Amino acid sequence: MRKRGGEKMERSAWLANLINKWFDLMNTRLNYGYNKDLIPYKDVYDPRLMWLSETFINELDNWKGSTKVSPPGSYVCTRPINQDPLEAFFGQVRRTGGSNEAPDVNSYGQYQNIISCMKQYKQVKESNVEIVD
Repeated sequence: MRKRGGEKMERSAWLANLINKWFDLMNTRLNYGYNKDLIPYKDVYDPRLMWLSETFINELDNWKGSTKVSPPGSYVCTRPINQDPLEAFFGQVRRTGGSNEAPDVNSYGQYQNIISCMKQYKQVKESNVEIVD
């Protein structure tokens, strides 16, 4: 969001990251892979619980307060943050990579280019051209 939207998306990206971390911390599981926020809680003094009870709540309160005094036109649209399209896109990126389920930055860029090219060459409905395998 930050790369594509620049400064205009800064606040939305911040909110998306905040909510994503909250979601991960509320969705712990035994098979957590590379995401350490998904590790199950084993101790009441786990720093992630402190983050949930203090940092997360304070950040939300600060954001709420800032929305009351923001100038006209300053807002966060949550529709582009919806997780379903993002999951669908990253699922497509993972499928493009075959067995590589955790692409690095370079692989991600290559897969994204492949997906972009595939969309450009989609068959137009009701055209007089057939796609031959």
